[in-house]
Amino acid sequence: KKRVCTVFDMINEIFSFDNKNYNRILDIKKNTIAQSDHVFTISNQTKGDLINILGVKEEKITVTHLASTLKKKKLDIKKKKFENCLLFVGSRSNYKNFDNFLKAFANSSKLKKDFIILAYGGERVKKKEKDLILSLNLVDKVKFINDKNFDLSYLYQNVKALIYPSKYEGFGLPILEAMENSCAVISSSGGSLREIGGKNLEYFDPDSIEDIQNQIENVIYSDSKIMELIDYGNKRYKEFSWEKCAIETKNIYKKII
Repeated sequence: KKRVCTVFDMINEIFSFDNKNYNRILDIKKNTIAQSDHVFTISNQTKGDLINILGVKEEKITVTHLASTLKKKKLDIKKKKFENCLLFVGSRSNYKNFDNFLKAFANSSKLKKDFIILAYGGERVKKKEKDLILSLNLVDKVKFINDKNFDLSYLYQNVKALIYPSKYEGFGLPILEAMENSCAVISSSGGSLREIGGKNLEYFDPDSIEDIQNQIENVIYSDSKIMELIDYGNKRYKEFSWEKCAIETKNIYKKII
């Protein structure tokens, strides 16, 4: 029988996390790929990483982009409830680069005066996060919330912008979620994020505190840029669909049988 697998990202290989299961996971991954007749990936970034890191042949790989599953809820919004908030979504540890976002925010007297950070989802707040927030004098400027408090679609539609500072992503789903929900996106250029966000987003270097700060300030304080990003996102997310993903997957199944 034919065997296929899907590789979402090469994060473990790139960042070499200090994890007791790390080597075991890598061995399973390598063996699965080696035993597969075809490999699906969710971005050209991951495809390139597979070729460069594991030496997988290009003809063995097919990219099938994902799509947003967070459909836009029709809300009667005359004035955004969280207009003074910058939204961060998902895990905050390691390569997600939340620390650099905090440092960039703390470095800006304007941002600290006018905005707060909403951190949605992810793991429990760790002591080292609390210590960093305390050291940066941001105790009253960072709020941690989860899905029991607010619906994510509601947040996207009510905040000023989504800030996505990740150093690497195999895809970057929150970008599409935000776009579908008419939320301006300011993103890192790490991994696949340019591929998913497209050419008209505002990107920053995730390793540069100054660049993160400057790009956020340049967008946040310009109503015209915010509207341009929302209008662009409303078109961009439609280029990704589960129907397209399914058709591309089915075509490969037919080809390898």
